[in-house]
Amino acid sequence: MARDERKRHLVAGMLVIAFMGLVGLILVIGTTLPGLIGEVFTKVVGFLTSPFLLEGSLIFAGFTLVILINSWRRHRDGDEFVYLDELNATSAAPSESGDLPSAHREIPGTVDAGRTSRP
Repeated sequence: MARDERKRHLVAGMLVIAFMGLVGLILVIGTTLPGLIGEVFTKVVGFLTSPFLLEGSLIFAGFTLVILINSWRRHRDGDEFVYLDELNATSAAPSESGDLPSAHREIPGTVDAGRTSRP
């Protein structure tokens, strides 16, 4: 089972890398288009590859990709909340310290009726 999960993770990682490569290829091919759309692609590629903004644009693209993958995973996995069992007021809840085991009747280091319990 661990091998199948590892294979699935590897395929998912390769798909992410392939998607980012495809987006980059589309941007580069878009610069060869004539007219205004070609100029827009040229400006976008120039902006993304400028020395001062390259790191920031890659960080933004990576962060966006991580958020999208996490959102998809959370939607696929479903509700993550854990519902705890609730006790009724009349059920097994201890009403007095006499119901507790002797080890839990006193909290170490507290003062009780003039004496101090030592840990």
